[in-house]
Order: sequence, then structure tokens, then C-alpha cells
Amino acid sequence: MQSQTLTLDQFIKQAPITHQQLLLTANNRLSRWLIQHFAKQQATPLRQPPILAWQQWVNEQWLQLQDNGWEKCKGLRPITAVHRQK
Repeated sequence: MQSQTLTLDQFIKQAPITHQQLLLTANNRLSRWLIQHFAKQQATPLRQPPILAWQQWVNEQWLQLQDNGWEKCKGLRPITAVHRQK
């Protein structure tokens, strides 16, 4: 079986991505690129899927846990790249 390599542009055109799906990326650079790409391709930003970098998504989930009063997260914080380098 022969594998096929797609560019990111080709993948986006072929993938049935809707505004109801979340696109997680490895970093902020890729998420910004995707946001710009979707803005160029689509007329309405309401149809664009939410696009977040992994760390941004983790931080948002953490804040939601804290806002909802999850007891196990009191006094803790998510690990970031700064913490990993120490």
C-alpha cells in the first residue's frame, strides 16, 4: 500500500471540518496560520471552527475547572513550557 503525503492546504480542503469541531494545534504559530487560512477561505467567521494551540486549550480547561469550583485544583496550576525547562 502506498502512503500519500498531503500538504496542510490539501488536508484542509479535503477534511470535512465544521464550525462545531475544535482544531487543536501543536503551537501558536500553526493556530494563527489556520485562523488566517480559514478567514481567507470562508466569508463568515461564524462558520470557522475554534482553533487553539494545545497550551491555550489546556489553560482554558484549567480555568473552567477552577471556575466550577473543582476542589482538587485549589492551589495548583497547569504545567507550562517555562516550568518544564527548570
